Amino acid sequence: MTTTPSIAGAVRLDFVNSMTISGSGPAPTFSWTLPSVAPGGAIESVRVNIRDTTTFAADGIAPIIYSKGLGLVTSFTVNPSDPALLRPLVEGRTYSLEIQLADTRNNLPGGGFANTLSQSRSFFDFSLLPAGSPPTVFLPTLVPGAIPHYSFAQGNPVVPGTLYFYDPLVAVGYDYQIGTGDPNFAAVLLPTGVGDNLFDLFLWNGTSYVDSGIDLTGGVEYAFGGAGVDRFRILGIEASAGLDPSNVTAFITGLEFATEGRFTGTMTPITQLVPLPATVVLLAAGLAAMGIRARRE
Repeated sequence: MTTTPSIAGAVRLDFVNSMTISGSGPAPTFSWTLPSVAPGGAIESVRVNIRDTTTFAADGIAPIIYSKGLGLVTSFTVNPSDPALLRPLVEGRTYSLEIQLADTRNNLPGGGFANTLSQSRSFFDFSLLPAGSPPTVFLPTLVPGAIPHYSFAQGNPVVPGTLYFYDPLVAVGYDYQIGTGDPNFAAVLLPTGVGDNLFDLFLWNGTSYVDSGIDLTGGVEYAFGGAGVDRFRILGIEASAGLDPSNVTAFITGLEFATEGRFTGTMTPITQLVPLPATVVLLAAGLAAMGIRARRE
C-alpha cells in the first residue's frame, strides 16, 4: 500500500485513514474515515479506482478495472453487476484500491481536472477475504525503503480487551511494533490453516529478538502477561504452505492492547529465498531477503 499526494492547487488535502475491508466473496465493502483538511479546504468528492495488480501491462502499469465517482462517502461495496466493473473480483488475484479525495473550485463534485483545486490519492493493496475471516480487517499502507514495512501511521482507536484484526501481505514471518505513545500489545491471535499451524514467538531483549521457546498455535490467543510488550516477531510460516508474498493472500492477525489509545504501529514482513523445482524467489516488490532460522523438527 502506498500513499502519495497529487496537489493541483494551494490547499493540500490529507489522506484517508483507518481503511478496512469486510465481507468475503466478490462484493467486499471498504470503509474509511475522512481526514481533517487545511483551513480553506474542503472535500467535495470521493472517487475509487481498483487496479488488478496480478498481471501488469507492458508499460508496467496495472490496469484499472473499476473507476467511479461516489460523492462524499466513507464506504462503498463493490457491486459485481455494476457495468463499471470491467471484470469480477476473484480469489487468488491481487488488487489495489485507490481513494481520491478532491477539493473543487466551485465546491461541487465533478468537473474533472479543470475543476480540481486540490487532490489526494491513497492506495491500499488487498485480496478478497476467504470464508470464515473476521468481519472487519484493517488494511495498512506500504512505507518504502531499504526494508519496506506496513504502517498504520494514521492510527485507529483501540481499547483493552478487544481483538483488532490487521492484514499485511503474506511472507515467512512478521515483526510487529507499536508506534510512539501507543499502548503495548497485550495478546496476539494468529490465523489458522497456514502450514502446520504452529509459529515461533521471538521477543525483544533490548537489543535484538531472541527465541522465547514458545510455539503459538493458529486460532489460539496468546497473552504476553504483565504490562504487555512493545514489539514481537513471528516466524515459522513454511514455504511449503505456498504463501507467495507477491500474491496478496490474507494472514490476518488479531492484536489486543494493554490500555486505551491509538495503534499507529507497523508490521514488517520477513521474506526468504526458497528453492523450489524451478527456483522461485519469494520476495514482495522491493523487499530485501532475510535469513530465517531452521524450522522446528
